[in-house]
Amino acid sequence: MKKRKTKAAFTIVELLVAMFLVVVLLAISSMVFRYAVAAQRAAAATAEIMQKYNAITGRLKADLQGLQKDGEIAIAWVPGIDTTGDNTVDDFTRLDRFYFFTLGNFHTYNVWPYDENGTLKQDILHGHVARVGYMLAGDGNGRRAADMPAAKRMLGRSQHLYTSKTVLNAANNPILFPNPTDYSAFTSVDNNRYEFDTITADDWRDDPIWSSSAASEKSDMVERILDVDVFPPAGGTDRGIRMNPANAENLHMLLAQGVGEFKVQGWFEAEKRWIPEVDPDGDGDFSDTDFVPNGTGIHVEQVPGIIYPYKFHALGPGYTAIHGNYDLTELDQAHFDQIPGLGSALKFTFTLYDSKGVFPDGKTFTYIVQLN
Repeated sequence: MKKRKTKAAFTIVELLVAMFLVVVLLAISSMVFRYAVAAQRAAAATAEIMQKYNAITGRLKADLQGLQKDGEIAIAWVPGIDTTGDNTVDDFTRLDRFYFFTLGNFHTYNVWPYDENGTLKQDILHGHVARVGYMLAGDGNGRRAADMPAAKRMLGRSQHLYTSKTVLNAANNPILFPNPTDYSAFTSVDNNRYEFDTITADDWRDDPIWSSSAASEKSDMVERILDVDVFPPAGGTDRGIRMNPANAENLHMLLAQGVGEFKVQGWFEAEKRWIPEVDPDGDGDFSDTDFVPNGTGIHVEQVPGIIYPYKFHALGPGYTAIHGNYDLTELDQAHFDQIPGLGSALKFTFTLYDSKGVFPDGKTFTYIVQLN
């Protein structure tokens, strides 16, 4: 009797089916892995962006809680970037900037005081009043924020506290910044280096800086702080916050990296909207712009703005372009809630980028702070 042979081999069809199933499983596994990696990268990028958002909004809230309405507030609205070199805006990315006086518990980040022998003491300065400013910073190598890729821009926060304590340099000479006998010596470099002003907040706002004989000096100082032309314009390029993240001396001014846009707007009660806006109704027609009458020639340097309380001039070379023009003599505390561009609240809009480029266009956020 013959024994029946047992079939031990696979047919070609069976092998092909098995190989197909393996390929399908590998493809599905690869797809799942790619999605998992992409989701993890997106989650990490979102967490990074939200960390930046919380740092910016937390600092804004803390600073503006102590806002001094009887102090000085300066806001410069920059409508965009000139990418062609003709001084006309063609990229409507806002690069606004402002400063104000506020109350809080402030201290210097660097050690400043020297003793009577010119020896550095391990000490920092403290104060309850500070001039605080926000703007997109230059990189410390000559590039302004407008010249940098959006994802590489840095939001800077400057802080100058007011103290009666004498501050000496290494040669045992008092540091006078700004120098009350020579305001022309006020430079952006010193403004970025020093963390204090050696005058009172009242002196900064009123006399002697605001005296008619010193009006041009104050113009120069505001221009160098905010990096905008002020009437009469002083010119020059060494202006605004200049910051090198590798420089420990001014690293404290770095609030967040990867901030592509920073827009400041105030609530305008008369028109029930936020101003200024390049294109208020968003229809692509700039004839209704808040920046230039009749909507032509939106200039990249001649930016409008306000200095509150108004004294001898406002930001911009004689600008009266803000829609719903107001009397400059009403830039006072009695009209604080009605001032266009300041008003009862400020809205901040900023675009944040992650360091890995997961979101190439960034994420845009708004944050509103009530001022009354």
